[in-house]
Formats: sequence, structure tokens, C-alpha cells
Amino acid sequence: MHIAVCDDEKLYRNKIKNYLEEYITLYPEMSIVEFSCGEDLINAYDDEQKIDFLFLDIEMKEINGIDTAQEIKKRNNHIIIFFITSYVNFVSDTFRIGAFQFLIKPIDKDEFRKDFNRAIEQYKVNNYRYIVKYKDSTATLEIKDIIYIEAYNRHLFIFDGINRYECIGKLKDEEKKLSFYGFVRCHQGFLINMAYIKIIDKTLILLKNGDNVPISKRLRSKVMEDFNRFITRNIV
Repeated sequence: MHIAVCDDEKLYRNKIKNYLEEYITLYPEMSIVEFSCGEDLINAYDDEQKIDFLFLDIEMKEINGIDTAQEIKKRNNHIIIFFITSYVNFVSDTFRIGAFQFLIKPIDKDEFRKDFNRAIEQYKVNNYRYIVKYKDSTATLEIKDIIYIEAYNRHLFIFDGINRYECIGKLKDEEKKLSFYGFVRCHQGFLINMAYIKIIDKTLILLKNGDNVPISKRLRSKVMEDFNRFITRNIV
């Protein structure tokens, strides 16, 4: 978990670093680097060791935070960016380039915790690895790429839109593991990733890749409730 703090005011770099210190015991792999300007951040960016979280001041000399973020996003589109500023008039510009959150100076510690905890959950979703083992083969998938899992005759079939992976298991066990990551049980034999839902009909769910999966009458109300919560949580 790699974090960069870029602000031309050392006071705020130190404040954010202090706020992050309490997370190091939970995530010992966490590393923090700091920069005083956007140019240094861009020049030091290493494609082999991507930054996962970026705390970025907007009002900096030379290249500002907006332009810095646009350059970094070209290299890593999944980076989670927190913009920092004293002025709210920049909000629309930051969200247009995919800001995760907007922090107003002075930064409140309790608000920081709430927002960073949300960011960690998003990071887990983006980086979770799903291991599929069957016979002599092992596949490692990214959770966000899995569209749905089908169960049949004690076997599980995992679809990512390109390949179908097979393993032995129980769908209820996968449901327990994956519900946190936006998956919902829509049928006795199907577990779907809600990020790929396009239309929920009475008996079918149309997915964004064009596939249809069944939805049972018994589970339909729960699917609707979970999906409404899911889309509310993911709308900026």
C-alpha cells in the first residue's frame, strides 16, 4: 500500500502523515513518501511501483494539483486521489478527473478517518485477488473482473467476460467471501457482481457484457435492496 502526499506547505504534509500513522499497525506494508511540488511527484513516479493513494494540494506553484493529477492518471487510472485545498470552487474540476474525495483545509481528523476508511475499502475492491484452483491448474483473478459465478453439481464456474474458470466449491461460501465486494446472490445457482448489472427484469438480470442470468422470485426483493444501496454508494 503506497501513499504519496504532495503539498507545498510542510505543515499539511506533516498533518496528513500524522493522521496516517495510526494505520501503520493495521497495514504494516504501508509506505509514505512526500513531495513539495507536482513536478517532483511526476518526475519521481515509478510505473513499476504505482502509488495507490495520493493526497494532492490543488494550489501549488508552477504546475497545479489538477494538472499534476491528470498526468498521474495517464500512468495509473486506478489511483485513489484526495484533493486538498482551502477553496470549494475547485470541486467540480476535481471530480471531472476522477477525484475520490475533496479535503478542505484545515483538515479535520475525524473526517479524514471516515474518508480514508472508505478509500481503503475501495482499494480492497480494486486489488482483491481471487484464487481459482482446479486439478493441476491455478488462476489468479482480480475481483473487479469477475462478472458472475455459476454453481452446478458441486462445481463453480467463474466468468470474467473472456474466460470460464472451474473449481469445486459451494456458492454459499463464495457469497460470504464476496458480498463485501459488491456481489449478490440472485438465484440458487448464481452469484453476480453488481457493478455489471444493466437491467433487472422480473425473471432475468441483463448484464453489461450482454449475458443474462436468472433471478428468483424469492431473492428479487433482496437483490433490489442491495443493488439500490450499491449504486447509491458508488454515485459521486
